[in-house]
Amino acid sequence: MKKLDLKAMTMNLSKPKQNLPFKTDKEYDCIVIGGGTGGLSFAQEARKLGMSVALFDYVDPSPQ
Repeated sequence: MKKLDLKAMTMNLSKPKQNLPFKTDKEYDCIVIGGGTGGLSFAQEARKLGMSVALFDYVDPSPQ
């Protein structure tokens, strides 16, 4: 089992080292953590209702 290094996964938003794929100064109606079937379904339904949604999902990059 792979051990998670939470300190390495933490982002410093005050001085970002890379461009973030979302707006840090925007308020979202809902935030979804996880892009599985439930997370994606919820996010899509929330968008249909006119809500602003941020979806966070982490996937290990494929070696291919």
